Amino acid sequence: MTEQTIFSLASLHTVSGASMAILLVVQLIKGLPVINLIPTKCLAIVIGILLFFITSPLPSSFGDLTVIILNGLLCASTAIGGWHMISDLSAKEEQK
Repeated sequence: MTEQTIFSLASLHTVSGASMAILLVVQLIKGLPVINLIPTKCLAIVIGILLFFITSPLPSSFGDLTVIILNGLLCASTAIGGWHMISDLSAKEEQK
């Protein structure tokens, strides 16, 4: 029997996996005393870039560094958009 996990290194390098991880981490830490001073969108971008820096091999060129940063920005933007979509849907449900 094989063990199944929600996150793996391979899943964290997909847009959906990284976006879910970013959303989860941001929601868990945004209420901490010093962190709550940072705007949530900025926090998501920082977490997204850090996620790819931590889980990727060290960049050997400026191009590799650029790809890591762009991947972090893309996934953070996706997480931010997903959160807005969910909050808009729940706001519409509350108005009914």
